[in-house]
Amino acid sequence: MILGRVFSVALLVLEIVTSTISPAQAEALVPVLYLPTITHPNYVQIGSLSRVRPGRNSFDIVARGEITSTLNLPIYQTTLRLTGYTPEGEPYTVVTTTTFLPVTFPGQRNGFSATIKDGFLKAEVIKAEIISWTVATTQTYLTPSFVFTAFVPTPYGPAVQGSIVNDTSVTLTEITIASWSLQEGYTLNEVSVVPLLEPSQTITFSRIFNQLDLEISPSSVHVGVQGIATP
Repeated sequence: MILGRVFSVALLVLEIVTSTISPAQAEALVPVLYLPTITHPNYVQIGSLSRVRPGRNSFDIVARGEITSTLNLPIYQTTLRLTGYTPEGEPYTVVTTTTFLPVTFPGQRNGFSATIKDGFLKAEVIKAEIISWTVATTQTYLTPSFVFTAFVPTPYGPAVQGSIVNDTSVTLTEITIASWSLQEGYTLNEVSVVPLLEPSQTITFSRIFNQLDLEISPSSVHVGVQGIATP
């Protein structure tokens, strides 16, 4: 009963910190020929942030979010820092993480998550900020199509099912498949890698979202797929 009362009054505030990059710094990162046409300095931003306990008996907090980019070219290797603060405003833990997908394409959302140890008990505020990203890469990434088919109930929660189709003209390797939901009550954000997809090849996909209490909204589920194009 005491634990139940603690759970009911616990408060967690999530705060997004915008990381700023100047136009001069952007020019150093991107060849002049490929500079974006926008002038706003905050090219890469955290669009949303939520939190969930990974289990009823856990005092950790999994902070989850998405980033977006207003650049008109892809960005790579995005790293984020999440800091947990006590009610007195003192930082007690710092965690770094990367996005689920290796690339954030223009107009695309890219998810991330990080576990804040004992965050349910200690973290009054969790701040998230982007600390680095780059436009430089030696690989060419393409996005095969994900075709959603159904939500299927299971004893552990709903499973999203679909097909991944390599509708590009080249063979793809190291295909990253990321699925996530920012809806509270669901604990699984998962990334898997398929070694190879030939042109026109189709594979099936299924992912269970572990259910705590709430019925998941299909619109809250995101599936992203990226692969490296072979020469």
